[in-house]
Order: sequence, then structure tokens, then C-alpha cells
Amino acid sequence: VRVELSQPAPQGASSSVSAIDWFVCERLDFITPSVLDAMRKGCCSHATPVIPVVGIAMPLTADGVPFVGVPYCFLPIGQMRTGLPVQVNGSFRPTPNRRELWLPGEELDGNHEKFALWNEVLMNDAVPALWLEALRNLASAGIATTAGGIATTAGR
Repeated sequence: VRVELSQPAPQGASSSVSAIDWFVCERLDFITPSVLDAMRKGCCSHATPVIPVVGIAMPLTADGVPFVGVPYCFLPIGQMRTGLPVQVNGSFRPTPNRRELWLPGEELDGNHEKFALWNEVLMNDAVPALWLEALRNLASAGIATTAGGIATTAGR
């Protein structure tokens, strides 16, 4: 996917256009064992059932500035950052104000504890599995890049 942003310039100057190429990978995750286990424990069967969707977007072009990804649950989650060099989308359980994700370790009641476990399983297990798959796909397609914070060599 190529995203182009144009920035208007003051009168008399030419506008600038910057482009970023992204490698986007998404899947319906019914294969990661911990995701299936969390589903069996009822982590996604509250009033609004959740389908285990995870996705990542890796910038393929770099401008020299370190990239830090944002978690999305189809829209960005507040001001949160993942600390990963990829954008992360998933069927996470955000707090009601969508500013945060439910996280383990907090004093949570039954359903919120399940939401936190669900978020943890997606981030710690499903996202890394998809990320590895994406890097392998890039390498097998012969695309040498440092996308996603890990260098791949074409053809490996």
C-alpha cells in the first residue's frame, strides 16, 4: 500500500508530497494455541463477542526517524504506543472511552480481567506470529528491507 501526503505550501511556493510504502498483513487467527485457549476460557464471549482478528502494517520506506507503532481496534486507541516498529490492529478490548486497552495486573472484575487476558494474548502471541509470517513473506518475495525493525534479505 502506498500512502501519499501532500502538504500545501505558502503562496508562490510549490507544495511537497511525501510517500510511504507499507506492507500490510492481516488474518483471522484461529491457529494460535493461546488465542484458542483464551476463547475457550470465555475471554471473548461477553455481551459483544469478538472474532480473533490481528493485523500489522510495516513501513517499507524509512526517513531515518525511528517508527513507533500505535495499537488500533479498527480506530486508534487513545495516545497509546505499542513500542513496536509496526502498526498493530486487532480485535482488542478497549476501555469504554477507547483511550486505553484493558491490561493485566490491574484490579479488575471478572469480565474486565477476561478482556485484559484477551488483549495480552493478542499482543504477546497472535501479533508476533503474524509479524514473523509477514517477514517471511517479504523475504520469500525477494523484498530486502528493514521493515518491522528486522532486516530481511531478499530470497531468504
